[in-house]
Amino acid sequence: MNPRSVVFLTLLLAAPLAVSAQPAPTLEGVVTTRDDGLSLPGAIVAIESLTLSATTGADGHYSLALPADAVGQSYEVKVTSAGLVPRTWTFRPEAGTTTQNFALSLTFQEEITVGSRAVGVEAEKAVPVDILTARQIETGGYTETAQIIQ
Repeated sequence: MNPRSVVFLTLLLAAPLAVSAQPAPTLEGVVTTRDDGLSLPGAIVAIESLTLSATTGADGHYSLALPADAVGQSYEVKVTSAGLVPRTWTFRPEAGTTTQNFALSLTFQEEITVGSRAVGVEAEKAVPVDILTARQIETGGYTETAQIIQ
């Protein structure tokens, strides 16, 4: 073998070793609440397409180890916690560690239901509820809540 062939063969055999020596991608960060910035323990950070998930610790920190072949592909990360608005984030992992923090906001919704088994209400309904529209309340002419409900 001539010296050029030896060098070429050495480079050819060493190339796969250099590629496989890259560290596997990791996604890590902290999940907090948007309103007060406090850490959020028990939140779930998931990449459903890879069936990977992590639960945040007491300090809100999470870490996901992705497979080595995930580098360069696009993935959607979903962050959820009870009583908070879920967040999604799309990213392309690179070799090494990617840090992404998430801040979830509160979801308060108020629903008020008022009703009775008044004349004209369907008796077959499971719950005695009448739905009053704003127009019906306005045309009733009452100013007191108790009068409107009656």
